[in-house]
Amino acid sequence: MEVNIKVPENVNLEYKDNIFVVTGPEGKITKKNPIKIIDVAINGKDIVLKTKDEKKIAKAQINTLAKHIKNMLSGICNPFVYSLSIVYSHFPMSVAVKDGYFIVSNFAGQKKQIKIKIVGDAKVEIKGKEITISSPDKDTAGQIAANIENKAKVRSKDRRIFQDGIYLVKKGVQNE
Repeated sequence: MEVNIKVPENVNLEYKDNIFVVTGPEGKITKKNPIKIIDVAINGKDIVLKTKDEKKIAKAQINTLAKHIKNMLSGICNPFVYSLSIVYSHFPMSVAVKDGYFIVSNFAGQKKQIKIKIVGDAKVEIKGKEITISSPDKDTAGQIAANIENKAKVRSKDRRIFQDGIYLVKKGVQNE
């Protein structure tokens, strides 16, 4: 089985020692290729993924790797953006970004602040009750959004009544 992927003109892609390095207008993404049964070749501005195995699992792995590469190529041109919304009805919470951490204060009346590390080169912006996370790496942006949403979740109360928290509203690619 063989899959061909076209690389955009303004993007540079390198593959060496099972590591992809994609450089473009939005920055640089480095990812390791964990799949050993796939041969990767770069022909000019094309990437060719090949496997000799025709089994179902090999097809799934080659398609997964192809999608990861396509996400890297599209994210390096237009970053991935995740929008979250702050919701509270009982205790007004405040959020801030400081020293590589996303900090939530007064969540559900707690005295202790919740600190969430901002991994990678993602940009976190706060405007009122809206939080925007943008990164050329889809995995990084999604992981930060998931960490924030998971840490700011009400537990041991009826979620239909006590709806305080930070929730994912929208995700996708930033359009310019």
